[in-house]
Amino acid sequence: MQNIGGKGAGAVTAACFLSRFVEEGQAWAHLDIAGTAWNSGKEKAATGRPVPLFMQYLKNSVDMA
Repeated sequence: MQNIGGKGAGAVTAACFLSRFVEEGQAWAHLDIAGTAWNSGKEKAATGRPVPLFMQYLKNSVDMA
């Protein structure tokens, strides 16, 4: 078992890999943030870009509960 695939279907490959570790009946989601998570080239570093969106999702989820 590996979390490695070709260029295509990377998000699906990762989700299938992760699904093996989720208990039956447990709701879960794989958020593929790889495309926005990193800057390349001279400014290579983590962007932090996915964090605000995820935080807003959590806030909205709490408000709905």
